Amino acid sequence: MLLRQRQMRLVTIPLLLAFAAVLSYTQTPSAPPPAKHKTKVETKFDAKKNETELRVGPLELWKPPQNQGSGDINYEKVEMFVTFSFPGKKIITPATVNLVVASYSQWGPQLEKRPNISISIDSVAHDLGKLELIAFDRSRVITRGAPPYTQDILTTEVVKKPIPFDEFGQIAESKKAEIKLGDRKFKFTDEHLEAFRNFITLMKQQGMQF
Repeated sequence: MLLRQRQMRLVTIPLLLAFAAVLSYTQTPSAPPPAKHKTKVETKFDAKKNETELRVGPLELWKPPQNQGSGDINYEKVEMFVTFSFPGKKIITPATVNLVVASYSQWGPQLEKRPNISISIDSVAHDLGKLELIAFDRSRVITRGAPPYTQDILTTEVVKKPIPFDEFGQIAESKKAEIKLGDRKFKFTDEHLEAFRNFITLMKQQGMQF
């Protein structure tokens, strides 16, 4: 599957500007304030394209409760990633940010028809148009881990939508936001919004070199 095949280097970014442990600066930064939370960022440099990609995630949007005593294995979940890219190894604040959603379902395709995506920011809906399907896979998985063993088909779908940097900033700074994919709605938690704000802080570090 696409997300598993892409090998990326994992770094950790504390809240605000405490990046010194994982990123090298062109000049020495001032001391950052103490960090309460950290945001994990994966980085990948493509030498052929001379391009660096930074990614936050997976951020869990939905997962059903697990029945530990039944012996059944439920693979159902929906996750989100946020990515941006720039040429070379020095950060350039992006014009657009990619929202990537991965759906894993034992009940057949959920996003195959590429539904519209909309995001509500403080109860105001913003229609962003159709999603782009970038990966689709079906694989056989064991759905009962104890005898009698059973198998099912797991459908994996990965969709993407580039959104303007300013709109992503509005989401990050909102008090309440949710994403709607077709008829399915998922609320952004406070932890999601904090990760977005951390990521935006990194995006604005023009000229920072990896």
